[in-house]
Amino acid sequence: MFVQRLPRLHERAIYSGFGILVVTGLAWLWVHDVRQPLPGPQVNPVESWLMRVHGIAAYVFLVLAGALLPVHVRMGWRGRRNHRSGAVVGAMLLLLGFSGLVLYYESGELARTIADRAHWPAGIAATLVLGWHALRGRSAR
Repeated sequence: MFVQRLPRLHERAIYSGFGILVVTGLAWLWVHDVRQPLPGPQVNPVESWLMRVHGIAAYVFLVLAGALLPVHVRMGWRGRRNHRSGAVVGAMLLLLGFSGLVLYYESGELARTIADRAHWPAGIAATLVLGWHALRGRSAR
């Protein structure tokens, strides 16, 4: 039985990109929500840099993830190998991509609040889901 494995460079790029997203996202949450805010209405300048890196990494990661569709996803889906966990990964990436776009472009308070409440918990959950998908794939080999 043939099992589709990602090329090593693509696999490393996916995991590295996702790692950057997790680190910058958690660091932003820490600086923005957990750590004592700066006095007055000013925003910690680290927040904007974390968001810049997070946004750039998100665009790169979505391109890398999209490059999985023609071969990796198609073969896994046709062969019914690890397709349930892959579908959950895909759904999580769609939710994260869409909520990230809303957070970046939408100025309405309600839409931003909904996207915020969906985005960071989904990001944390996606870390577990991607790990689950990778471990299932390795055990299938």
